[in-house]
Amino acid sequence: LMGVSCGSGIQDEAQQHRYERMGLQSQHAYSVMDVQSVGTHRLVQLRNPWARFSWRGDWSDSSPLWTPQLRENLMPLGCSEGVFWIGMKDLLTYFDVVDVCKLRR
Repeated sequence: LMGVSCGSGIQDEAQQHRYERMGLQSQHAYSVMDVQSVGTHRLVQLRNPWARFSWRGDWSDSSPLWTPQLRENLMPLGCSEGVFWIGMKDLLTYFDVVDVCKLRR
């Protein structure tokens, strides 16, 4: 199981609005659903368990980076509120915590 969270060090309203403008909920955890390589890009699929806010940057649902083929391959059921793809560069820019939990039998 993996999760990420963003904006844990936010100290003022201006920083919080920066995250909100990008469609992210600051000081909030997201589930890591999938990781894919697309050409030279590494994409991470995240899920906001509150199903509010969706990423508005590169590789967002409305991003021009999606080709019809990629959209069909990575979003076969269409867009889902709270579930989105984000590039690794943006993930590392906006998310500051990664949690990994290894389950043992």
